[in-house]
Amino acid sequence: MKNRLKLTFLLNLLVFSISAQKFSSELWHEGVVDLKEGKTIKGKIKYNLESDVVLLNVENQVLSLNPNQVESFQFSDELTARTRYFFSLPYAFENNYKRNYFFELLLEGKKNLLTREKIVRETRYYYSPYGIGSSPAYTALEQQEDFFLMGNDARIKGFESPKGLIETSLSNHYDKIKSYIKMNHLKIEKRNDMSMIVEYYNGLGSTD
Repeated sequence: MKNRLKLTFLLNLLVFSISAQKFSSELWHEGVVDLKEGKTIKGKIKYNLESDVVLLNVENQVLSLNPNQVESFQFSDELTARTRYFFSLPYAFENNYKRNYFFELLLEGKKNLLTREKIVRETRYYYSPYGIGSSPAYTALEQQEDFFLMGNDARIKGFESPKGLIETSLSNHYDKIKSYIKMNHLKIEKRNDMSMIVEYYNGLGSTD
């Protein structure tokens, strides 16, 4: 009986974890692409920031576009129903070689918050409320964010971690930021929470 309960519990968790793994980058969205040549095209958009590719489906013809061809694109997200904005911007990731990449704009202000999402594999462990046996491991896909700040000089600054962003670029109001995070139970690795933090910071006064 106990083994049957354990098996049922694990199977239910497995089905849930598989069905829950749904990401915006896997779907097609209604949107608009502004090309650097000055042309604007409407259609279905599918994007991959890790490959820096935007697919544009127009009348069943699919165009593959890179950051050198695209000025910006936006779409209504099929999962969240929110309008999302992406821009092709110059940045040096490796060896100080600067080229264009796609960044999503999360927040406009004295400090503009940008992100590049990525899908990673995480090892997790099932928890059994029946306390039967050990907790088996499983692999799940998870969306993570790499955050960036852009000031009025249009220069983009990257960070090794969300904590690094707060401790360096927001350090002149660190105590207030820390209290704000604690009071609102924010998780700094989450895009919505980080947007709240930077928006709060922008409202505190000088962001030099």
